[in-house]
Amino acid sequence: AAARYAADDILRRGKTPVFCGGTGLYLDSAIAGDRFAEIKCDAALREKLSARTPAENHLELQKIDPISAAAIHPNNTKRVIRALEIYIATGIPKSEWDERSRSIPPYYHAHIVGLDYRLRRTLYDRIDRRVDLMLEAGLEDEVRSLAEDGAFGDIERSTAACAIGYKELLDYFAGRCTRAEAVELIKQLSRNYAKRQRTWFYKNPDIKWIYNDDFDLEEAEQRQKYVNIILTMLNC
Repeated sequence: AAARYAADDILRRGKTPVFCGGTGLYLDSAIAGDRFAEIKCDAALREKLSARTPAENHLELQKIDPISAAAIHPNNTKRVIRALEIYIATGIPKSEWDERSRSIPPYYHAHIVGLDYRLRRTLYDRIDRRVDLMLEAGLEDEVRSLAEDGAFGDIERSTAACAIGYKELLDYFAGRCTRAEAVELIKQLSRNYAKRQRTWFYKNPDIKWIYNDDFDLEEAEQRQKYVNIILTMLNC
């Protein structure tokens, strides 16, 4: 809702809003609107579901809506709970609501540009390097400091503590794995997440793809190349 408010304000001023980053779900929600806005949240139900572990909620979702369960990571507590709420409130799985919504015209007619690598190995190497850079920049100290300050609350039920990078380092701090094992698992889960993102986005035939490995340029030149391609796509 906040993104659409900002986009509408930009459009009223005769400018072009640009959505950058985020997940496929957020992009779809911004462009198509909230398909489930009319399905009100039951505070008591949400409190009951929030009191359970992420694994328990995801297992229930697998039973009632296996398609949504396969698309939503078990640690994405908010989305899992919302999918359960939708089914409990309507008797219809979220995946079926998704299918029905595809016939609804989008709120915006958007040009969507995706960045990827043609060679998956190159993408995975970049992801592994990104994890190394995050650790070099202080990820381990950040997680340790948050844990010591009690920022995660009940770690078993904390959404933040389940984030990739946090959960694995918390397991390392608790002695459940070595540091090397934690780092390797962060890389593996990050690659898995990227794979799910690619699967999601490649279902959309309207996305215009730019492949990083098509260019052998310095960073500044590559950035300008992206800008030129995007401006061409937008007919600016």
